Amino acid sequence: MIFKDINGYKGKYAISSCGVVVSKKRNNDIILNQYIKKGYAYVYLYNNKKRKFYSVHRLVIETYKRKSKETVNHINGNKLDNNINNLEYCSHKDNIIHAYKNNLMPKSKPRLKKTDVYKIKYNETMSYKKIAEKYNVASETISRIKRGITWKNI
Repeated sequence: MIFKDINGYKGKYAISSCGVVVSKKRNNDIILNQYIKKGYAYVYLYNNKKRKFYSVHRLVIETYKRKSKETVNHINGNKLDNNINNLEYCSHKDNIIHAYKNNLMPKSKPRLKKTDVYKIKYNETMSYKKIAEKYNVASETISRIKRGITWKNI
């Protein structure tokens, strides 16, 4: 396995093209523990006694390709597959489209039914806040329904 120094951590940390991060502080390279958060792998890196949390996929793509503010997309949809050949930069919009096309995002269901919206729209006795609490939605959602911005057909 070939390792490259991580940008900003030259001589301290290195990463392989498949996402294995090692500490180079001692004679032997030590593989760092990876933490899983929302399905993605992360590592802690230290510099001048300050600890920083990094996503492994971003470290891989920035080390082996280039640095960018664009979104990193996992081509095969597996958030833990941090191989450089599985990573690409794309816009946030394209990343969302990719996720929907590959069934990686659950299709959201409306929280409210038509009958609920009808009751909300024509409720004159309760405050927006009380209605929102009753239906477990935001007050802004109630406001948008009552002003006819959403659910216009009711």
